[in-house]
Amino acid sequence: MNKTYNELERIVSPHLRLYMTDLTTHDRKALEDYDGPFLYGYRPTGTSLLKLGLKLEEWFGPEMTYTPIFGQKQYLKDVDEACKTLEGELLWICPGADNKWFLHFDGKKFHEVDKERVGLIWRNYIYSLKMSAPFTMRGSTAITYKGIYV
Repeated sequence: MNKTYNELERIVSPHLRLYMTDLTTHDRKALEDYDGPFLYGYRPTGTSLLKLGLKLEEWFGPEMTYTPIFGQKQYLKDVDEACKTLEGELLWICPGADNKWFLHFDGKKFHEVDKERVGLIWRNYIYSLKMSAPFTMRGSTAITYKGIYV
């Protein structure tokens, strides 16, 4: 079993009262083959996880599409739209999920953080995606950078 998941379970499970499968099934699966950084929020009634080590095409696939949890598939027209979409994903950690406690796993170690730090880390991550997009989006037919296909 994944060492990162074991440490996460040790930290989080004493606080969960309901929806233990958020941790034991969904989070375990999400971390099964992933050892990179992530943000994590939890509360007595569940958990939320956002990976930090993914490139734009890993978030949205080669066709650069996004399907909201309660919506239809959308084609993202450019890097700015993709990054704006990712900004909205922060809602799953704070404030929408009403998480009480927050963790940042930097790829090696867990750090307890507050809501403000979670937002700062997430926005910095998105900024880094935006700045690296001309290089990481090469070959995509859906994403453009400043109107030029990359």
